[in-house]
Amino acid sequence: MNSQQEQFFSLCDRLKHILGERSERYKALWLLKDQKGKARLERMLIMKAIKEFGTADFTSKVFLPPLPDKNIDKDNQMKLGSLDKKKPFITDPETLLRRHVIVGGSSGFGKSTFIWKLLQELFRLQKEKHLDAKCVLFDWKGDYVSLIKSGFDKELLVFRPGDTGKLIFPFNPLYQTVVLGMKPNGVIDFSVADQLIDLICVRWLGGLGVRRYLKRGLRDIVQKWQDNNYSAEHTPCLNKLLHWIVELEVGRQGRGRSSQRSVEWRESAERSLDELTMTEFGQRLCCNQDEHISYNILSNFNILFLMENISQDSYKQFFIEAIFLVNKAFRMEQQKRSRKGGLRQIFFIDESWNVLQTDNEGNEPIILQSMRSTRSLGCSLVLIDQLPGILPKTVWGNSGSKFCFNTDTDTAKVGKALGLITKEQSDYLTRLDIGQAVCRMKALHPKPFLLEAEIMDNFMLKEVNDFELEAYMKPLWEKLGRNVPIPAVPASSQRLFNAESPEQPAKKPDKIYTLSELSILERAFIKYVCENPFNGLTKIWKLMKISKRNGTKIKESLEQKGLIAINEVLNGRVVKLSKLSEQGKRIAGELGCLIRRLQGEGSLEHEYYRDKRKRYWQAKGYDTIFEKNGADIVVVGNNGTAIIDEIYTGKSPINWNNMRRLMKKYQHIYFTPTSSAARAQLNEELKDMDLLDSKRITVVAA
Repeated sequence: MNSQQEQFFSLCDRLKHILGERSERYKALWLLKDQKGKARLERMLIMKAIKEFGTADFTSKVFLPPLPDKNIDKDNQMKLGSLDKKKPFITDPETLLRRHVIVGGSSGFGKSTFIWKLLQELFRLQKEKHLDAKCVLFDWKGDYVSLIKSGFDKELLVFRPGDTGKLIFPFNPLYQTVVLGMKPNGVIDFSVADQLIDLICVRWLGGLGVRRYLKRGLRDIVQKWQDNNYSAEHTPCLNKLLHWIVELEVGRQGRGRSSQRSVEWRESAERSLDELTMTEFGQRLCCNQDEHISYNILSNFNILFLMENISQDSYKQFFIEAIFLVNKAFRMEQQKRSRKGGLRQIFFIDESWNVLQTDNEGNEPIILQSMRSTRSLGCSLVLIDQLPGILPKTVWGNSGSKFCFNTDTDTAKVGKALGLITKEQSDYLTRLDIGQAVCRMKALHPKPFLLEAEIMDNFMLKEVNDFELEAYMKPLWEKLGRNVPIPAVPASSQRLFNAESPEQPAKKPDKIYTLSELSILERAFIKYVCENPFNGLTKIWKLMKISKRNGTKIKESLEQKGLIAINEVLNGRVVKLSKLSEQGKRIAGELGCLIRRLQGEGSLEHEYYRDKRKRYWQAKGYDTIFEKNGADIVVVGNNGTAIIDEIYTGKSPINWNNMRRLMKKYQHIYFTPTSSAARAQLNEELKDMDLLDSKRITVVAA
């Protein structure tokens, strides 16, 4: 075969995806034609090659089709490198990220540089108010910690899961999943929390019996938390679950098979939780509800998780999967309230192959499930890996944008995913220079193209020590509405029996404050609390027309001065109510406010629900009277008929002698339990008094 024939046959092979069966026919015709006929065939194929690839010269390198021009909004554009002939590669976040991204390639060929440039552009768009989505970066090796010195972003939270210092991440995934499953009537949907239990069992080899055992324990510790009026001391966490297993008496470990299996399940469940909670990482996932930072707050910030402090990959995998599980549940609840479209959160996962492996039973990991579901919830994944060839096919299929730098593993598989037709094109992935990547973006152009990423010299060589990180995070804790944390988690050897230590009493203020020592906003806050004692903090901030950040600063300042105290009331969600101290009441009196006296039991929770029920009846057109004849609320109709509405918190039993007297005087009695635990306790009391089926008594939801 001479060089002319070899060149023509090679051209036919390169155009085989266009010519199809005609490729072999043209080869046969070329052999039969004379020189003029051969020249005509060559010219025809050269024109097709120029139209498809932009050139017909394939001797130096593999040429990919040029990227067509596309108009992009100038305010929302990102420059991520250059194309052939130094033409800049410009795209927008929605086109690039909405259908997930894969960035693969061997170490040292520009992967991290590209991610750094992408983060720089995203932070710039956030600063210019052209992008609302926040970034979450899981950094396995500490490659991106120097972001705090880059000047790209001044509100990047840096956490180190498992840290014992000021980079501690106070997040309790078990508590968060329980809260996300809480309904307005106090009933809890355990579906999300059960998925977290499944994650633990997958990572630490718990079978079906172990899962059932742990889920039973979960429901018991949540019920205990509800019975204790949702106190921080009984916050559901992994330590409480382990404590429940240790304390539980299996009993009757007889010779029966079921009893022996029960013992084996208990021991296996204890081993699984003990392996997780025995580490500092596991202990940091057991904070109480007062220390826990809600995901609702975290979703408003860019976050960098430094994972190098976690010793084992299984812990890192569990942490990332738990965050994704919480995010999915949170976004689904958010979507029920608002159908706002567009990007909301972008997750960058380094060494992504570790969290994309199937479990021992062949089930898909939570990250892969999220790739299908969270796209419609406004969440995007950027998966980064040194070995893109080992990523599952479903990951490639669910990704809209693919960027591959130099790689020498499974080039045929990667090339096929990138749309490289011939073996020579796929092999070209092994010859890419530093900073070069073969790209394919379904939303922009279905065919692959070549990208020259920008080289940023020494961008990751800036050393950052822990002192600099702690100093960087100190002002950001204030934006989270928290003081700089001082870890007070018991030692691992004492974790079982010291987990429920009593809370320290609040410190009494040493100084007597005067009205002149308070700022204008602090005075206004006290006035609004006095006038609206049953409004939560969020409503008060809206009335004051101030931001959440400034409102949190004012609230913390008044708490430190001992003028207010924060009480939490559960009303489908946690409502934080402000209560004036004696000093606060004195200041309110100096401001000319009328101090509202709490009636009845004196419980803020009781008063909150009584006020709520009063407004409910008034909205229906009834007159209401407080504390008449020993009843909480007397409701008077237009025709003079009267009924009563009793608030039941479950903290004290019902005075049935007084209740029988009220039943003789009033036509109907409504009981309003304040929680599911209170409702269950009320039903027991009604059952004991043979009044559960009475037509004159109705139990309603708060």
